[in-house]
Amino acid sequence: MFSVEWLTIWVASPNFSQVIMYSNRPSFKEMIEFQTNKSILEKQTRYNEIQEKQDASLFVGDQPEKSENDREIPLTSANVSGIKPRKRSNEGYGPPKKAPRKGRKLVTTKTLDSRTSHFNAEWYDSIDVNQTYPRSDLYSLKNFGKLLEKAEKSAGSLQEMHQIFARIRSRLQDLSLCDFISAVLIKKTHLIEPGAQSLPTIFDNQLRDVNFPYDLQADAKMLYLRWATGNIDPHLLRGIVSKQGQNAQQRSFRSHSIEANYKFKISSKYLGEGDLINGQWWPLQVCAVRDGGHGEIEGGIHGEKGKGAYSIVLSGGGYKNEDSGDTIKYCGTLGTNDSPSTATKYMITAYSNQQPIRVLRSSGLPAGNPYRPAKGLRYDGLYVIDAYDILDADTSMHRFNLRRLSGQDPIRNQGEGARPSKEELDEFRKVMEMLGRGV
Repeated sequence: MFSVEWLTIWVASPNFSQVIMYSNRPSFKEMIEFQTNKSILEKQTRYNEIQEKQDASLFVGDQPEKSENDREIPLTSANVSGIKPRKRSNEGYGPPKKAPRKGRKLVTTKTLDSRTSHFNAEWYDSIDVNQTYPRSDLYSLKNFGKLLEKAEKSAGSLQEMHQIFARIRSRLQDLSLCDFISAVLIKKTHLIEPGAQSLPTIFDNQLRDVNFPYDLQADAKMLYLRWATGNIDPHLLRGIVSKQGQNAQQRSFRSHSIEANYKFKISSKYLGEGDLINGQWWPLQVCAVRDGGHGEIEGGIHGEKGKGAYSIVLSGGGYKNEDSGDTIKYCGTLGTNDSPSTATKYMITAYSNQQPIRVLRSSGLPAGNPYRPAKGLRYDGLYVIDAYDILDADTSMHRFNLRRLSGQDPIRNQGEGARPSKEELDEFRKVMEMLGRGV
């Protein structure tokens, strides 16, 4: 709650500065615009710092010297100077190309309902604050604010703070999945408005003498960014159409796609992480496409011609990948006639531009990989390609060495803040049961 008569806020960026003066309480639209401008400025400043460090490293010898041919986009293995192609052996460097599928004509199909609860979408601007709602739901949300009050009062006790943080951590997961969330309840509790008992309090570290753990800040920011746009549907497969049926060959099939007019779909064609949050988790790859984390429902490399790779999914599939957490060796896809595949060219362009690439890890990774999520996919931050090798000249199989950029929160693969959380896994099992699938 704002108790001052006037509130002056500075919004600054490298290109402009602006002073906004609010009378009494800022409108919700103005607060969202301020938070958005602030988020953009923080990300731009962080990206500029990364770029400056990378540019500076070119003059102090932190990166290996590159020949002139290395700086160009090689179309064949012969164009790569200083890289000795390895001869092809009987052991493959990637999975064999899939044969064209036959019998794709569908005979029967039906849309499946995977919801464990039914949700009626509505949002802030059209809220009738006088509408009825269960008071028990209101009190449940207000209890979240009371946890923040306890955190401030217990700032001097490490043991009490640890217990309160654990309760906040669990409560944030419950809030993202609970089926009684509605716009009027969010409005009544001021959960996404600046104040002492809201989500911004956590991710902006606004409580005196309280330093929220990075995973709590991340989860609070993740929930805030979703709710602030009006996307308060808690369903894991929101915006996803799931179908099953039989084709002409009497083979059963299941498919998932994004609703044609789903208004919360986010484009994945951008550099950097956008509004993604380290540790963000999705049950299916199509959900990562829905939220702009990746751009391919099945493919592992997403990019554009001339712009390079935007994101990759680290999974199984028979490739000779190596995952060491902060460093990765990641294979492109098989080329033809000594020419790199389109996806591989995206990676080569990203290397030439030294641009950041979003990395998602899949549960399809080997079970012994400590960074493998238990289910689904998890966003693990931005990486840059330092070098690459050509493993096989005949198929133009490239393998790229990626390094995680510094200044990011740790990968959330273990500990109290690991993703997916217990709550997410429980909900995932329920959804899969609704679809008639095991987990």
